Amino acid sequence: MTASMKELGGMLGVANGVTKILDEAIQEYISLTKVALGNYGEYRSAFNYTDKKLHLRKPKTASTENVGSSSNHMLLHLFLFLGLRELVMRNNGIHVAPFLIIEQFSRPYWGMTTIRTSTKATLQR
Repeated sequence: MTASMKELGGMLGVANGVTKILDEAIQEYISLTKVALGNYGEYRSAFNYTDKKLHLRKPKTASTENVGSSSNHMLLHLFLFLGLRELVMRNNGIHVAPFLIIEQFSRPYWGMTTIRTSTKATLQR
């Protein structure tokens, strides 16, 4: 085995370990909120390290589910960032704030497009 293959294997091992710990941290949040999650309350965290994306999977399955609505995607983002924050804090990370701010706009604003006057006035408040 060449040195670069060993190095790659070591990196993959670390990634798998971090992914497992991250999934455990996220799963704690899913368990805390399972009543509010309805159908997804019993699902398991399935972070995809390659895509850097959180999915949910049914217990005792390997395939992930399509969670559908933007509200569900927002919850996945929230779980992911809470899990990442917890992972960093467990490792004595000093460059992470002790709070998390997440805002979901009802309509994204993509730049120099025309905005209705009423929307523009609301945004300026």
